[in-house]
Amino acid sequence: MNDNQATASAGLTRRILLALAIFLIVVGAKLVVIERSGTDLPFWDQWAKEGELMHAPWLERGELWSNLFVPHNEHRIAPTLAANLALVATTGQWDARVQSVISGGLHALLLAGLFFWGSAQVEKRHVFALACLAAVTGAAPISWENLLSGFQSQFYFLALFSLGAIGGLLLSRAWTLIWWLGLASGLLALVSMGSGLLCAAPIAGVALVRLVAHRDAWRAHLATLLAGLALGGAGWLLHTPTPWHEPLHARSFAVLATYAARCLAWPSHDRIWLAAVIWVPWLALAVSWLWRRARGERAGRAQDFVVAAGLWILAQVMAVSYSRAGAGGPPANRYGDLFALALPLSFLALAWLLPANRLARKVVLAWLLVVVVTLTWAAHGAWVGPLADKQREHRTYERNVAAFVQTDDYASFEKQLPDLPFPIADWLARILRRPSIRAILPASVRRPVAIKDLADHVATPAPALPHRATRALLSSGEWRSEVLPAGRGWWKFETAGNLGFPGCSLRLIAVADGRTLATIAPSKAAGPSWRAAYVPAPAEPARLVATNDGSGRWCAFSEPVEMSATSYEFWRLTKLGPWIIAAGALLALLTALSRSAPRSYR
Repeated sequence: MNDNQATASAGLTRRILLALAIFLIVVGAKLVVIERSGTDLPFWDQWAKEGELMHAPWLERGELWSNLFVPHNEHRIAPTLAANLALVATTGQWDARVQSVISGGLHALLLAGLFFWGSAQVEKRHVFALACLAAVTGAAPISWENLLSGFQSQFYFLALFSLGAIGGLLLSRAWTLIWWLGLASGLLALVSMGSGLLCAAPIAGVALVRLVAHRDAWRAHLATLLAGLALGGAGWLLHTPTPWHEPLHARSFAVLATYAARCLAWPSHDRIWLAAVIWVPWLALAVSWLWRRARGERAGRAQDFVVAAGLWILAQVMAVSYSRAGAGGPPANRYGDLFALALPLSFLALAWLLPANRLARKVVLAWLLVVVVTLTWAAHGAWVGPLADKQREHRTYERNVAAFVQTDDYASFEKQLPDLPFPIADWLARILRRPSIRAILPASVRRPVAIKDLADHVATPAPALPHRATRALLSSGEWRSEVLPAGRGWWKFETAGNLGFPGCSLRLIAVADGRTLATIAPSKAAGPSWRAAYVPAPAEPARLVATNDGSGRWCAFSEPVEMSATSYEFWRLTKLGPWIIAAGALLALLTALSRSAPRSYR
């Protein structure tokens, strides 16, 4: 291997390591948010669209394809529905927390992939700065709505497939495998969200400019142009009118323009001047690119992609502004993940346009400083404001739905509005009463495993558990349950008192030979409050055996709730968020400090 090959290999290794570091940092940050403010309970449109339209028909009658592409308002969200149904089919549980973790992984994959591609297009001195920007953009919990609702993975699928289509069709030669994959990605974008067709316009536009400017390769450019037009035509045919959304439409150009400016100023919608800071580098690149193409110069496929991707974001902004500006208020939180993609694109534009001198480096540093400070400030506002509120809201939803599942008391359930995860109480009650839905409910609200003689209401120092059967041993004695059938996944018990200390124990004992299958105790002493304890569900008939040796300690426990193995592992994974962030940060730091790494902005 010669020196050039060794340098190229080292550069590729650094880029791979930094992409991995970005993925870890972004995923870790999202796990922290999910652990603090998330829930396993489906939310809002999930109940009707997933539960009633997808999960129940599939579980009850095996229906799938007839419902997968049914419009949801103006959208078709087939990848989201397919992914979430696949989770139910493989795990046996409808767990929104699992969906949220996967959504976070999709977003991290998108940003890591965008960095990996972009880092090959800029000088080495820009690579680490681009990595930091991608990591901070993804880690900041500003657009938390898409993360905490597993149903919102549609935004991540939209971005992945739209950028995949733009990249596949514009970065590769026509008729190659990558080109065809780009076309397939565009077709998937059409059924990811209603605005999936908007990737067609920048693809067709860039291909048309190429066709006019470089007629020597007109066949290839014409093929890409026709592919873009075909995507647009197919998207138009799939478009579903939604007259009930017309009151939300912008009623004047002024309203539309103001709303669009606030979208472009993400992450701080109230500071419209920020739109200029973020978008001027990209706009300058787009003008330069068009000028060079008009003169017949070859600007490079990388610039074609960045210009087209920026146009795609602008198209999303205009679509959102037209369809939602009439409602008033700031742009909805969920659109932020699309607007945020402008940050790495504008950074690439800066890196290409500015010369390699000290003044240019100061300009790049100043731009990065403004962007990172704004991201940090917006993230802090989300963390202490809506995310804290969301945590309380989710716990309230869980209590109210669990109470209805246990009691079927609709009169009390209806009175809980608006503190329900669906705005129509009788519709939600109808969904919750379906046996097929009851069988897949998440652990926070599903009915526990029934155990006889476990309704002892002897007063304990711990507060009563609403709608849950419990048992307490306050003095010397032993209690044995009836034979419990084999289970699956994990069992979650609520425990109180001194379980885990000498003198008090709760065990699962095999009926066949008396083996101890599991000892049940929380990770920390519960004392006069309730704390969850998790054990693998017995794979054979077993009994619960509780003992108290009379040494002054006491214990209490509830009937267990079944939790799928996947739900349990993903719940455990959310506890590791800080460690995953630390691992990613350490990997990035070691990569930056490696002997062959470039020195940036000195």
